[in-house]
Amino acid sequence: MENEVPNQYTTASFDISTAFYDVMFGKPAESAETLNPLEQQVCDGIAQLIEVKEVSSLVPPIPTQLIELNKALLDDTADFEELQGIIESDMALSGEIISRANAPAFRRTNKDIENISQAIASLGLLGIGDIANNIMMKRVMGIQPIYHKMFGKQIWEHSEECAVLCRALARDYDPGLCYLLGLLHDVGKVVMFKCLVDAFKLANPDDIPGGKLFKDMMVRYSLWLSWRISESWQMPEPITNAVKQQRDKDPDGLGAILKQSNLLSELNMLKKAGHIDLEQAKLIANQQGMDSSSIDMGFQIMHERDNPK
Repeated sequence: MENEVPNQYTTASFDISTAFYDVMFGKPAESAETLNPLEQQVCDGIAQLIEVKEVSSLVPPIPTQLIELNKALLDDTADFEELQGIIESDMALSGEIISRANAPAFRRTNKDIENISQAIASLGLLGIGDIANNIMMKRVMGIQPIYHKMFGKQIWEHSEECAVLCRALARDYDPGLCYLLGLLHDVGKVVMFKCLVDAFKLANPDDIPGGKLFKDMMVRYSLWLSWRISESWQMPEPITNAVKQQRDKDPDGLGAILKQSNLLSELNMLKKAGHIDLEQAKLIANQQGMDSSSIDMGFQIMHERDNPK
């Protein structure tokens, strides 16, 4: 059949959560009962970090402005001046927001935006909140050149895409909260990939990560770390609960929305990498319990992001 999905993506036992690593390492997970030396070194390094360090020390501290900003955005009584004051307390953040507000993708006026007041007036509280959260979370996730080349770019693009999908799918939840949830849901991967980069420096060039056992362990570590880091950052309870639920088979509420958004984004990664086509991606999403309207909307959003006019 033309739209038949490859076997590794249709079996009932297949865990679609390894799709990210299938793309990262260039191939579907290979069955293996043991870890190769590189994989073992990575897993030992992550386990040691978790055992001897506070989880919050594994990532940069979260900016005070990010916490204050999201409290203000969730507060119905917050006003224009309060948000402006929070942003202007960080000069670098203010400059980046003004720069983005003048970019073609955001600009809504023929006049140059020269200050935060004008940016808020042009983009609204939600628009400015999205930009500010995006900038600050990218800082926190530490997407530096050494990691960016190998892993950081994929992690960050996936996080941004998941954030947009979360907001689109979660019709009954605060849109700013959903966007932030999507941005930070994979922060655990940043910690793991830093360990992987360090392991590569000492590895035998013949050792290549990619076994099913290794990918399954990476998934479990990532989900646990993301939850614990979001807790240590004192994120709003709906965010912490949604991230925690990603370890459950059947999350509900915002947790289910995040799982669906993550699924669609990872299927899009597989599609762009040539592992599956669009119809196969949609079929997998349907097999995973998503309704057709949400699937179509999600892939339309991602298509527009991948092909800007």
